[in-house]
Amino acid sequence: MDYRCDDVQLSRSPARVTEWVLSAGGKHLIPKSATDPENGLRQARFFPAARRAWRACLRGLNPRRILLPAYIGYTDREGSGVFDPVIELQIPFSFYPISRELLADSDVIEKCLARERDIDVLLLIHYFGWPGGNVSTIRSVCDAAGCVLIEDCAHAFQWGQAEPSLGITGDFAFYSIHKYLASGTGGLLHAVNRDYPATMEPRGELIDPMVLDLLARADLNAIANKRRENLARALDGLATIEGLQPLRTKIPLAPQSLPVWVEGENMREKLYFGLIERDVPTTALYYRLHHALTREHFPQSFQVSDHILNLPIHQDMTADRIDRMLLEIRIVLGKLRA
Repeated sequence: MDYRCDDVQLSRSPARVTEWVLSAGGKHLIPKSATDPENGLRQARFFPAARRAWRACLRGLNPRRILLPAYIGYTDREGSGVFDPVIELQIPFSFYPISRELLADSDVIEKCLARERDIDVLLLIHYFGWPGGNVSTIRSVCDAAGCVLIEDCAHAFQWGQAEPSLGITGDFAFYSIHKYLASGTGGLLHAVNRDYPATMEPRGELIDPMVLDLLARADLNAIANKRRENLARALDGLATIEGLQPLRTKIPLAPQSLPVWVEGENMREKLYFGLIERDVPTTALYYRLHHALTREHFPQSFQVSDHILNLPIHQDMTADRIDRMLLEIRIVLGKLRA
């Protein structure tokens, strides 16, 4: 007797087919729908904040010594998202200098790794959404030294982009959702090209479901496009304002803010408060560096800290708001120079 199943004629009964598949150990079984929930998923976990993701990563790696960039800030209210987990886990640390543009030099890193042989983890920070250096070259340097490379993408939210350039080269990358979406909280840790380690599981540190809802519904490409559009407009306007120099001008895939160098002694602070008085809030990342860093050893970092101002270019900024911000900057600078 012939049997028919979905218009396909079978020479055996469905029961005999099942018996035949099971006798082969199930390796020939063709499921009618997906059954493996991990198949095709990125190896990542969500956390309440990026610093929690970073802490879980460090906890799992348990490094002998970590090499950090010498531009890490802190505030009385929030502490330091980068440095606090290092101290909490009592991990020995060293710093490597970076340039005025907040770029890591692979040659400098190579010398640091050669000088301190116990360094087995390196953190590369992509400040404000721009690459923190030549990631591929730094990756090669780390591989040669047997060092794990971690990308801090808290400011570089390229997660979900079709062709990301950051967060894909290191061994691990962590992100801050609330620095990109209006979520208030949220972070994630990505194990790049490897299984997610059990030692880095959240351990009860659960992300707010509302944050996941926002992330699931967010048009990340549209948000990135809007941020790039705002950045381009702000850069064009800054070209005619004396005393402000963008730290970087090549527009990245997903910028967090526009860092500018404010020329003149104490002018950054005066401009910052002058803009606040005119209802134009900005930030200064990082106006205060962590006390583990000293001006004597890292003068370039402190120069940037003394002069940097971050202008908002997020998705809520419109062309009119960008133009008004630039106008107010001109007005305040004019008064300060009068």
